[in-house]
Amino acid sequence: NALRSLLEALTSPPYAPMQHLEREQALAKQFAEILHFTLSFDELKMTNPAIQNDFSYYRRTISRNRLNNQQLDAENEVNNEMANRMSLFYAEATPMLKTLSNATTKFVSENKTLPIEDTTDCLSTMACVCRVMLETP
Repeated sequence: NALRSLLEALTSPPYAPMQHLEREQALAKQFAEILHFTLSFDELKMTNPAIQNDFSYYRRTISRNRLNNQQLDAENEVNNEMANRMSLFYAEATPMLKTLSNATTKFVSENKTLPIEDTTDCLSTMACVCRVMLETP
């Protein structure tokens, strides 16, 4: 939802995406913070491949305890629906980037009146700014 709101604010008329990024630098910074979190999260996930195995072990343990009628702390237990969603999420190589990509695609498809070039211009300008920041000591 936050990404959708930021994209809407940074791509809506009457200004071009570059003008939005210049005029609304705080929003551009928030967008950059989301991108930074996304890449940091995915980097941690990729460097810890055991997380999927650990979660599978947790799910097996919970199932075994349910079969043996052992009561656990119900408020700390992850229900089946949430566990299934978490498993699908962690199955992705870069789950947060995939989520961000899906949210951007959804934003573009829901805002048919907004030219797609505005969204791509906004994203490419952000990427160029980040590249220049990395290249400049």
